[in-house]
Order: sequence, then structure tokens, then C-alpha cells
Amino acid sequence: RIAAQDQLIKIGGPAVAPLKLAIKADTEAEVTFRSKETLKRMEKEKSISGDVTASVVRALGKSKSPEAIEALFGFLPLADTAQLIDLIQQAVIANAGEPGKPNPLLVKALDDTNDNRRRIAAIALASGGTEKERIRFKEIHPKLIEMAKVDKDNSLRFELSRILLLECREKQAVGFLIETLPSATRGQSWVVEELLVQIAGKDAPKERCKHTKTQGETKEPTSNKTAREKVRDAWRKWWTANADKIDLNKLALKQTLRGEFVMMIQSWNGRQQIQVYEYARDDSIKNRYAFENNSGFMDMIYLDGERSLMMDGNSFNLVERDSSGKTIASHTVPDGKKGNARNFGFQGKSLQLLPNGNILVISGNGFVELDKNYKEVSRYTRPDINNQPQFDISGAYRMSDGKTAVLLTTNRLFLLDDKLKEDKDRKSATTQSPAYRQNIVQSGEDKVMVLEQSQVMEYDLKTGKPEAQPKVKEIYNAICLQRLPNGNVMYVDQNNYPNSIVERAASGEEVFRVNIPDNNGNLVKGMVK
Repeated sequence: RIAAQDQLIKIGGPAVAPLKLAIKADTEAEVTFRSKETLKRMEKEKSISGDVTASVVRALGKSKSPEAIEALFGFLPLADTAQLIDLIQQAVIANAGEPGKPNPLLVKALDDTNDNRRRIAAIALASGGTEKERIRFKEIHPKLIEMAKVDKDNSLRFELSRILLLECREKQAVGFLIETLPSATRGQSWVVEELLVQIAGKDAPKERCKHTKTQGETKEPTSNKTAREKVRDAWRKWWTANADKIDLNKLALKQTLRGEFVMMIQSWNGRQQIQVYEYARDDSIKNRYAFENNSGFMDMIYLDGERSLMMDGNSFNLVERDSSGKTIASHTVPDGKKGNARNFGFQGKSLQLLPNGNILVISGNGFVELDKNYKEVSRYTRPDINNQPQFDISGAYRMSDGKTAVLLTTNRLFLLDDKLKEDKDRKSATTQSPAYRQNIVQSGEDKVMVLEQSQVMEYDLKTGKPEAQPKVKEIYNAICLQRLPNGNVMYVDQNNYPNSIVERAASGEEVFRVNIPDNNGNLVKGMVK
């Protein structure tokens, strides 16, 4: 067995998944011990190469070969991470068959007893349609509808219904998704609610799914499921009344959220580190990594599903990282016309990924839009006073129409037009003292939400007036506002210990809370991606 350890270390990455399976099996103490020791030695000797495994899966996805499915399904039991399973899913979709002819191995796998194989096969066969021909494999479509309705695997029913709705525009899938709500995880209900709200528009029911636990609870209370049953019933009633009026093919349905939850923690375990926890839609930890941060973390966004971009408060560089936290590249924020980067770069505030893939970099003295190559597209700088730069921007947000809402430390909120001049057709507003970071988001046409010291308030920039009643009250020492597509708001609660990430419905009801998992740190970011 010692010789076997040495051989496995030489094999490297491909041996990782079998070793982890051996640890889980826990059938013999020595096997478990040596498996753990082998993984430790691999990590120390840098023989683990997950990148190689991922590259092989991607290559199989590009092969367009019927045999690729057999190889991918053969490897599937050894896939030990949600990221790797996602890669296998994409590779299987790419090899699902020729036009109108599904891969026979996938059709056979629809009756497999293994939930993973059955789910991956079903999603692959439902995916890949076009706007002109939504259903890619017509002969198997009725079978997929039946599986979405009655399969024993909750995750399969959810995932397949989602794909049938988004890609096939299958009307029955709306009802199927509604039925998943009582048993849905938080990640799944975020996705379902986003899609349902898009379909229903202004007529959407106001009820939202609840997943809150009290501190110390390990299992979800039955009251949450009862509350979600009421949400399901409200959507059932709406769908019964409106199904005949809705043409899904005329709707621009888009899933903007994966339903994956991310938290970032400033750890103080002897060194300044940012720990990143990424949770899959089923609430399991999908990924976890850490990186050094000695300059004051301010914000991090995802450029795609995996790559991230980070800014700190006192640096002129943006750091791009892969899914393991490894630095891919560092990008310097351009100096601007004044030739003085310090005027712009000091007091970094936040980052915003724009729909066209550009990035808005916001600081205390202005903001700059960068293209995908990190070249400057446009810039706004606050006017100097007595030849001194102002650092009075508290937050800014690029609206969907190209205008930009700007929030000042003096509590003034105003709108810049697409030429970055103050919009004379819109009214400025006076807010209460805003939270110090990531405190403004769009909530509607000419409307923004502002995270203030004690509440979340919505402002209408057509009138310059706030909502008559605050959306969410009694918030203290909060940061990182996110407005979710279902209309709820999420923020980091730093007022209590342990720190928490909280989601509230428009009514103010708390529907989700998760506490920091590391007692030696502070939550600095929480988001749904």
C-alpha cells in the first residue's frame, strides 16, 4: 500500500476523485488513512492537476463524437465537485446528437437508476434548440415532459423544467416549476421566482419563498415549507387565471441569476485574507478558496460563471482571478486626462459589470468605464473645488438606459445622462446618510434603491421623491446592497455578531439569513450570482 501511494502521487490529478471516494466509503481504517495522507502529499508536492481533468472534459465536449458520451458517463461517478459536474453537463449537451437524431446513449440513460446520469441526459436532450425550432429532438420531447412532472429526483424535475421553459418554451414547465417551490432550496427558488416574475410582470403575486433559520438551527423549520406552500398556492392561482393569455414565444425570457450564493470574509487568522465561499443551487459548498488582501477589500464581481475581478480601497489595480483564487492578471486603472491616477484611484468604492461586458469602476472622485480589454471608454470626474479634487461620491450605478445614478456623501442623489452631464429632465433627491459601501442599485425605470443607515429606501428620479413608505426598515451598519430579480433585497448585516447576510421581501419580511461560517473574520460581501 505504501508503493501504491507513491504510484498514485505520480499519477496526480486523475487519482484525486477515486481517493476522495475511498475516504467517503470509510470501509477500512488503513485505506481511509492512506487516502487522506496521499491527498495531503499530492497537495504539498503540487501533483494535483484539476486543470488537466477539466481540460480533458472540455476537449471531449468539442469532439462532436458519439463515443464522447460514453467516456463522459464513464468518468461521471468520479467527478467529485459541482464545477466538474457542470463541465460534464456542458460537454454532454455539445454531443447530444445530430439534427433531429438524439444520441442513443442519452436516450437510454433517461431510464438509468443513477440520478446524475439521468439528470444530465435529460437536460442535454432538452437543450440546444433555436428560436425558430425550440424543440431539438421532437421524438423524445414527450418523455422529457413526463420526467419533469413525475421523476423521483427533485433536482432533476427543477433543472429539466427550467430548461424546458427557457429553451423549449414549453408551457407545462411553468406549472412544473410552481410545483417545485415547497421543496425548493434557496438557490432553486431564486431561479424559479425570477422566471415567474418575468412571465407575470406587474400581475405577479407578492408572496416570496422563505428559507430563514434561527441561530443554531441545523434543519430548516417546517414553518418555512408551510410558507412556501402558500407561495406555491398563490402562483397556482395566478397561472390558472392567466395561462391561456400568455404566449411564451413572445416573451424575452432570460435567467440572469444562476441561483448560486457567494459570501466573502475578511479573515484575521494571523494575516489579512479574503475567504470566498461559493454555494451551489442545492445549498452545498461548490467551491472555497482564499487569497491575500492587505489593501482593504472593497468589491468583487464575476466576469462570467467562474472568473472574478477584485478591487480594494487604496489600489489602482484590478485583480482578475480564476475559480481557485489564483491571479490570472492585474489591470491598472487608466490615469485619465489629468495624468494623475491618484486623483481618481484613491478611495475605491465598487465595480459594476455592464450588460455589454464592460466594467464600471467607481471611486470617491468619479468613475471610469473600461471595455473587455480594460481600455477606457468614458470617464466622469467630480469638479475640483479650489483646485482640490472632491472625494464626495458615496456610490454610483449605471442604469439600464445608459444613464448613471450618483450618490454623494452630502446625501444628494442625482442622474447623469448618457453624455455624463447632469440630466436636467430628472430631479435630484435628498437621501438619509447612506451606507459607506455598495449602497445603490436600480429598482425600476428612473428608480433606484439606496441602502441608508437605518433602512432601504426607493427614490423616483422623475420626481425626486422617495417612496411613501420605506421598503425595509430598521437596518443598522449594513453594506453591499443587491436587488434580486424577484424584487427582494439582500445586504450584509454587520450590526450583530456573528455577521449575517440577509434577504428581505418588499414587505420587509426576512426570508433568508445565513451567518458567517468563520468566527475569526468579518463579512465584507454577500451576493447571488
